Amino acid sequence: MPDLIPGPAAFTRRRLLVVAGAAAGLALVRGRLHDGPVQAGTHAPPAHAAAPTIRLPVLTENGAKVPVVVEVEHPMEMDHHVTTITVVNERDPIASKGEFSFSPANGQAYVAFQARLDDGPSTVQATVECSRGARWTGIAPTRVVDGAGGCGGPGPKAARAASEIRPPVIRLPQLVRAEPIGPGQLLDVQVKIQHPVSTGLERRAGAWVQATEPFYLTELDVFFDTERVSHFALTPAVSDNPFITFRLQPRRAGLLRVAFRNNRGARLEAEHPIRFA
Repeated sequence: MPDLIPGPAAFTRRRLLVVAGAAAGLALVRGRLHDGPVQAGTHAPPAHAAAPTIRLPVLTENGAKVPVVVEVEHPMEMDHHVTTITVVNERDPIASKGEFSFSPANGQAYVAFQARLDDGPSTVQATVECSRGARWTGIAPTRVVDGAGGCGGPGPKAARAASEIRPPVIRLPQLVRAEPIGPGQLLDVQVKIQHPVSTGLERRAGAWVQATEPFYLTELDVFFDTERVSHFALTPAVSDNPFITFRLQPRRAGLLRVAFRNNRGARLEAEHPIRFA
């Protein structure tokens, strides 16, 4: 059966933009979370949808691990569904925080992860695209304490990096809570991987320079049996040891599989059976 989302070739142009940008656990949070959107972005949502909900700290002391959640209320039918969420912070040296592509099998366009942000105030923007060509945005503010930005840091040496990498682990919170699941139920899927991430950037004389090669996970593919249901294009602006949550709506029992790739050619996989009570 064919993939439910486009193959890797469809992402080539966007991936080149991500690489070009690269060349240029939750954070400790004080106060409340912003539960956005604060306002619509440059494109207002269509009549059938709302602006994306963006959740991130109002203030954080760790810019290397800022929690970001984006959720979209929108149909996820075969002929009308959210195809992509793109998360950007334009003021950072690596503006793109990731491009997350979905299919109807996800059940909802939802992603939670941790990102690197520079210190000071930021406006994070989430841009949503759907299968009928509509495109809309939402924005939300955050601030990283001065001096606590997470965009810099040299890449780890190859030997050390290899020793710090472990295969991913899939966790289904509903099963951990011993809750029965049934066909068509919307499931949270948590994927954790031990993998160092570095931008290779350093700030010199007030400007960002590419001091070393970045080391990061470039993509995450999600499969259900033989169908690819999601493709997440990642960047060096994702935090160390990524912890990514998305949603899945299986209508039959099957095998859930995730596959990461990094920019040194490694592929890391995990699988988890989905069985109904």
